[in-house]
Amino acid sequence: MNNYLEHTPLPDNPLLITFDDGWKCNLQHAAPLLKKFGFPAMLFVTTGALGKPILSWQEALYALWKTGSLEQHRLRELEKLLDTKLPHDATGESNYEELLGILRRLPPLVRRRIDERLTEWTTDLPGLPYMLTHEELEQLQEQGFHLGTHGVTHESLIHVEDAHGELHISRQTLKEITGNREPVHCFSPPQGLYDQNTLKDAEKAGYLLACTSRKGLNSTRRREGFIDLGRININQLSLKKANGRLSRPKLAALLFRQPILEY
Repeated sequence: MNNYLEHTPLPDNPLLITFDDGWKCNLQHAAPLLKKFGFPAMLFVTTGALGKPILSWQEALYALWKTGSLEQHRLRELEKLLDTKLPHDATGESNYEELLGILRRLPPLVRRRIDERLTEWTTDLPGLPYMLTHEELEQLQEQGFHLGTHGVTHESLIHVEDAHGELHISRQTLKEITGNREPVHCFSPPQGLYDQNTLKDAEKAGYLLACTSRKGLNSTRRREGFIDLGRININQLSLKKANGRLSRPKLAALLFRQPILEY
């Protein structure tokens, strides 16, 4: 990726494998396989979640609800922190959806008041995937992963109060963790949400490229200025054979059906 940005020609049929967020499974499962087959990859890191049990408030809330840990006294504590009326209980699915809707409509700066409490409550829940630590992120880079940013809080950059700050702080954090061994040129919009102002903010913050949620294949023709790449989500459930292994014909069919993106 960085070679391309430095105007080194791409190989025939180039492929960029990307991951978002920064889960431990990237180091435990993806990195060994990619290293075995000689495939480079890029991880877009949510820097504010490093070392935490879970990515963001939405995943934490779901984990608490799913395990029956979103009890009434906790709802009242969240209500007090947010100064916002919440459902009396969240044991049923409809009550949980109502709670989720209320929280989603709150300004991100207000909603962040509950981040610390949700992290505290989810720390000891069984089966959580956990996010990479600073040290593990360095290990991942040593195994051939390139790093980009995915914001600080995983909030949509369209809705946060300071999108430029999210982009700048996450980039600076990655530089400090990795000792600036490799330039941080790329970012992926959290939640796949972005607009032209988001891309302009990224360019002002020093980024050269965005891997976005636009679905399709990217043209390999050279382009000047800020680069906006699309991506194809690989849904493993829809591409598996009956024995659980990847179906190559299904993967080929998925790729052949993709449009060529225009810039």
